[in-house]
Amino acid sequence: MTTKMTQTRTIAGIAVIGVAYAIANFSFGPAFDVFLMFLFFLCAMLLIGLATFSAIRAAHWRKTSRFGFLPFLLSLLFLSSPLTIHALKDFLSDVTFRNSKVVYDKATQEVASKKEVLNDSFRVVDIDAKVDSVERVYASRRAGHVIIKFMLFSKGRIRGGYLFIDDPPVSLEDAKRLVAPHVQLQGVSPNWYRYSE
Repeated sequence: MTTKMTQTRTIAGIAVIGVAYAIANFSFGPAFDVFLMFLFFLCAMLLIGLATFSAIRAAHWRKTSRFGFLPFLLSLLFLSSPLTIHALKDFLSDVTFRNSKVVYDKATQEVASKKEVLNDSFRVVDIDAKVDSVERVYASRRAGHVIIKFMLFSKGRIRGGYLFIDDPPVSLEDAKRLVAPHVQLQGVSPNWYRYSE
C-alpha cells in the first residue's frame, strides 16, 4: 500500500470516528446514555490510537506530502471537541432561553403568587404557563427571596436548567449560598442563572 493511500485512509478513518465521537458527545440523553457513553469512549480510544499512529508516521508522510501532519492535527481537533461542544450547547441553550424569556418571566410571576412556595425546601410546583423543554418547576422561599428552578434535563443524579431569584438582585456568591453550595451557577441575565447540580 502506498504512503499516499495510507495517509488518505487514516484521514478518512479519523474523520468518520471523529464525527461519531462528536455526535455521541453532543447527543447524551436519558434514553441512550449507556450506548452513547460506550460509543464516546470507544471513539476516544480509537482517536488516541490514530493520533499516536499519525504522530509516528508523520515524519515519513512529510517526505511525500506537505500535509504529513494533517492526520495528527485532525485527531487532536476531534479529541478536543468536547470542550467546544459543551460551550456550543450552553450558547444554544442560552439563545433559546433569551428567546423564551417573556414566557419564563410570566411563569415566575405565577409561581411567586402560590402559597406552597412559602417554605425553605424546594417543592415541585405546577404552572399554567407553557415553557418549552421544561420537565419540572421547583420553588422555594429563602432569606426573603423566591427561588424558582426550571429543570430542563435530568440524567441520573445530574440535573440542570435555569434558576430565577427575585429582587433585590444578589451577587453570584450570595446566589450560591441561597441555593446550595454544590450547585453550579452561571449568570445569564439579571436575576437569572444557568444551573447544574
